[in-house]
Amino acid sequence: MTGTNIPLGSKEDETALGSRTDALAADLVVARIETLLQVLRRRRTELKAQIANLQSVQPSAETRLTELTAALVGQMSDSVAHLNLLVDQAELFVQELTRDAPSA
Repeated sequence: MTGTNIPLGSKEDETALGSRTDALAADLVVARIETLLQVLRRRRTELKAQIANLQSVQPSAETRLTELTAALVGQMSDSVAHLNLLVDQAELFVQELTRDAPSA
């Protein structure tokens, strides 16, 4: 069985179609990243609230509990810092993607 090529149109039509496809793909990627950013921001806010809650607890007579709480707060604070970096990088990527994306 042999195939038949049906021309889509001129080279300009193909280029325009490719540009529209690229723009649509960029829009979809941006929308997905924005959705993920909402989740990351919400979780970061929740984590900060948990840290504040742990820090508001009075030190315990049980030294080990106080040490563990301090260690937990330290780890949670590191997680917030990582989330901050991830959010910043994702926001920058979205800015670059929307700036460089071809218009539909």
